[in-house]
Amino acid sequence: MYICDTCMAYTDVPTDMATHMSRCRYKHELPGRVVYNSPYYQIRKVDGSKHQFYAQCLSLFAKLFLDSKSIFFSVQNFDFYLLTVSVANIRVLDKLATNYPKSAAAAATAASGDASSGTSSSKQTEAEYDLVTAVESESNLSEQRVIGFFSKERVSFDNFNLACINVFPPFQKRGLGRLLISYSYYLSRKAHVLGTPERPLSQHGLASYISYWSSVVADCVLKYTRDNMNTNGGGNQLQRISIQDISDMTYIMNEDIVLALQNMNALVKEEVKEEAGLTSRRKPPPAAGLAVRYTISLPRIHEWHARRQGKVPGPTLIEGYCLVRKRTKKQLKSVISKRKR
Repeated sequence: MYICDTCMAYTDVPTDMATHMSRCRYKHELPGRVVYNSPYYQIRKVDGSKHQFYAQCLSLFAKLFLDSKSIFFSVQNFDFYLLTVSVANIRVLDKLATNYPKSAAAAATAASGDASSGTSSSKQTEAEYDLVTAVESESNLSEQRVIGFFSKERVSFDNFNLACINVFPPFQKRGLGRLLISYSYYLSRKAHVLGTPERPLSQHGLASYISYWSSVVADCVLKYTRDNMNTNGGGNQLQRISIQDISDMTYIMNEDIVLALQNMNALVKEEVKEEAGLTSRRKPPPAAGLAVRYTISLPRIHEWHARRQGKVPGPTLIEGYCLVRKRTKKQLKSVISKRKR
């Protein structure tokens, strides 16, 4: 089987594939529009109804690596977000995976530690590293190749922000799936709705999501406690935070936050003495006893975050690289008229 590396068209005749690749319409520019444009990576949004053949070929190609992939012909109701990289920069993906800097919080901590010790920090931010890598490659970024994607149902009544995700096998173990997951939750934040992936999740997909949820929840809780300590005059008393508070700040569903807290072993079971209720003519009063309550352990989250401090997270989503298309007055009027109908 021969597969085109730009449009994913396939054939079993080598001469036909050679002829197709020389004339492929997507050889110099992939379909869709760019919605995330960093100096190194791009994310393109492809409408499945406008580029139906391309979306079908892409879904069939992903079927080779995903056992749970079932939809590959009815793609009209889905948007596809392609993670692309330039042809010349593909060869430096291993360098990016091994030398990528820590997260912004870890880099700031390292910088403050170096400043206090009197040494200058040599850590680069994600944006600086992307820029340096792109310049070092001296490549023309116009020719992009797809290395992974995720699909999203255009209208989801269950608030699914991701239907299928796949990073192609040669580019796995580099944190690229985390970048795609981050962008799916960026879309949820922009729409002001809670997001969650479509179930069921594969074993590797669930592991990737739990890792992402855990890191986001940990960062959220640490920022919350740090901000509250600053407002309270630097007091050391631990601040309480609920699962709903975390969900409001991260746009992650409560059930997913519970999975993340269980992964960090940060849910503590407490037994609270329950007093007897008021008497009633119709219902007997509940007997006094012990009620089970779960609380979030902030020290355990700190410990989990400290253990993860030295691990390389891979590329992180920088919202400054996200491109928002501005609609014209004519387009806005058509959208408003459709909503009124």
